Amino acid sequence: MYNEQEHAKVHSLRIKRRLVAIVPAVLVLAAALAIFIVGRIHRSEDAWKLTAALTVVGLSYLVFMLGVYVRPVACYDKHIGFMLHGRQHFTTGLLKEVGDNLCERGGVNCYPIMINVGDKDDGKDDRLFYFDALKEWPNIPLGSRITIQHNDIMVSDFRLEN
Repeated sequence: MYNEQEHAKVHSLRIKRRLVAIVPAVLVLAAALAIFIVGRIHRSEDAWKLTAALTVVGLSYLVFMLGVYVRPVACYDKHIGFMLHGRQHFTTGLLKEVGDNLCERGGVNCYPIMINVGDKDDGKDDRLFYFDALKEWPNIPLGSRITIQHNDIMVSDFRLEN
């Protein structure tokens, strides 16, 4: 499901988004510093107000952009890294349920899937995994025997067993 080209693309997007967040904030903070220095040289009584306003604007922009614009891509980049290079486990069982409610795990939007690994379907041997919402889940009928490759609780690949 995941490949190195996708990982490189997401990593490149992460770097671009960081630059979009950091460069304007640094420019605004540099302008604030320059105004502060010029104000001190000229012994201005009001320069500190503009310096304070620019500092607040620059830092607010930086925090907002890092949280809203950069964080989702950074979490997905980290997720793909785990799926490609992390420790993988295999679990085989009967597909019991595929949820349709979107949830967030580790900053990645995903859908829950339930697999029963036991001999009886009594709910004691159910395992909950999460499937990346950006990937397409095939129409596998419930009750089918599947093997899931996973890192922790996130599905990295699956195959239908005969």
